[in-house]
Amino acid sequence: MQVNEALKRFERVVGDEVVFANYRHADGRMLITHVEAPRPLRGTGEAARLMQEIADHARASGQAVT
Repeated sequence: MQVNEALKRFERVVGDEVVFANYRHADGRMLITHVEAPRPLRGTGEAARLMQEIADHARASGQAVT
């Protein structure tokens, strides 16, 4: 997982495709505002893997995720 701070999103690169989750911070929480997987990756579990990595990252840094 990579954090693209310029675009305010988490990214998971799979081959030539990128699954991403947009985020913002508010009231001490990380808010996930949008998650998207390109068509070739839909139904493969890649978005779920990205969300698990985000949750693990948030826990490790002491943040709540909404």
